[in-house]
Amino acid sequence: MQRTAIEPEMMLELSTPRPWRWLSGVLFDWACIISVLVLVWLTFHPLVILLAIVVIGNRQHALSIMAHDGGHFLAAKNKWLNDFLTVTFAFYPLSIGLSGYRKFHFAHHSFMGTENDPEFPSKKLDTPFWDLPTTPHNIFWLAIKDLSGLNIRTLWHLIQTFPRVTPMDFIGPVLWWTIVGGILLSFHLWWVIALWIIATATSFLACFHLRVWTEHVGTTSVHRISPLWWQRLIFLPHNTWCHYEHHEWPTIPYWRLPKSRSLDNHEPIHSLEGVFESFRTAPTTPSGALMKNHQ
Repeated sequence: MQRTAIEPEMMLELSTPRPWRWLSGVLFDWACIISVLVLVWLTFHPLVILLAIVVIGNRQHALSIMAHDGGHFLAAKNKWLNDFLTVTFAFYPLSIGLSGYRKFHFAHHSFMGTENDPEFPSKKLDTPFWDLPTTPHNIFWLAIKDLSGLNIRTLWHLIQTFPRVTPMDFIGPVLWWTIVGGILLSFHLWWVIALWIIATATSFLACFHLRVWTEHVGTTSVHRISPLWWQRLIFLPHNTWCHYEHHEWPTIPYWRLPKSRSLDNHEPIHSLEGVFESFRTAPTTPSGALMKNHQ
């Protein structure tokens, strides 16, 4: 996509990472997770456990957005600090390797919407999940199936998406979970690990899939959307609804993306409902196939 030019001084201001801003976002996510775990520990009520699964998966998804920013070197100016913060608080807890993620994601930025975009073979693994045309009703029921654990095969496909390109891509998550898991087990908190895994296979997948529908599905470019507050809360955290702006200016951290939106008035902004409705009349496109006609 053709990028809008920004004055160098403005770009420098917008693109400068602030570790405390990144940490404030990631610590909020962890605070939500820990809070619901404490509620479970205090009550062990079935409804509280269900609430915890939903909240944990929702915040796991939010952590993946923070990991994404760190993958772009947007957590801190110092590369070592950026990578340390990112793997410790986001990537390794989600069992993802940093180098493999960067290889996949930077290729996506370089070849977005073309036959070389790695998102296409990733979506093809989930056939017929991303088939077009589709309806908002179908997307809703796919999310319900996610929450019910009926789409768990797509989680395995997601894990396969990111290659292990360095030893630390494998060792890092194993070491993180060996330490954290060992601490939890020593305090007889095995149920925390169980809830984490269940949340990943259900609530996380629901949030992840809903977000992906808003980004590149049905176009070879990026949907530019303006979601409602509850949509941002549930599946578009940390300004990930500014995905158009992120692709236009990938060096701008997540917390600056809303400000950057005002710098480009050429591309129209659509409601999320409008984007989902457009899928009804989309050209017939199997999951993972390049669209022949696009908006």
